[in-house]
Amino acid sequence: MKKLMILVFAAVAACGGSKAASTTTAAPVTTPPAVTTTLTSTTSTVAPATTLPPTTTTVPPTTAAPHPIVLPNGTPGPTYTPGATLPVTAAQICASGYSSSVRDVSSSVKDQVYAEYGIKDHTNYVIDHLVSLELGGSNDISNLWPEPSDEAKRKDVVENNLHDAVCNGSMSLADAQAQIRTWWTAPSYSAAPVATAAPATTVAAPPKPTTPATTEASSGGGFTCADGTHSSAAHRQGACSHHGGVVG
Repeated sequence: MKKLMILVFAAVAACGGSKAASTTTAAPVTTPPAVTTTLTSTTSTVAPATTLPPTTTTVPPTTAAPHPIVLPNGTPGPTYTPGATLPVTAAQICASGYSSSVRDVSSSVKDQVYAEYGIKDHTNYVIDHLVSLELGGSNDISNLWPEPSDEAKRKDVVENNLHDAVCNGSMSLADAQAQIRTWWTAPSYSAAPVATAAPATTVAAPPKPTTPATTEASSGGGFTCADGTHSSAAHRQGACSHHGGVVG
């Protein structure tokens, strides 16, 4: 029995040694190094805000400036003249002879207008209706002003054009009256230059005809020889020596 147990132990030991001998040693596991990922930062450049120029709104003036002329007292004309009108209709102003039928400005009123504008020398000025009579203007002093004569010629053209527009129905009388108060802004104003005298033309006189010299003695001069021969020679005796001498 003891021997049997020894054999069993021997067998068990043999099996254990064989198992130990066949044990496989696993290779150590190598941990891979950590991967470092470098990200490239992207810089975004934002364009600066665009600065827009300020918006300028041009509002046409209700009254034009500057005025076309400056009067001797330093004020632009017609500063003191608002332009009064009469209560008339387009049909009335378009009737033939209307302007002459209502024209009535006395010399004393004209003097008041000159004094109001500080003009002492009235040369080359005319007292003008700001709103012309043909457009329903009044003779009141509030519609009168001293206008340089050359300027009046340009303004007359505008007045006539506006009068025609009212009478052909293309413009109201009220609009025409408003426009003539600032006549220098009207399109036709630049088309009315100051009238200038044409330079004198010198025409050369035609040459006088030349009278050919004549050898015949004129009936009004010279002298007559004794035989009746007429001579205009300077020496009577020599000229008539072969004609019987000189008579007288």
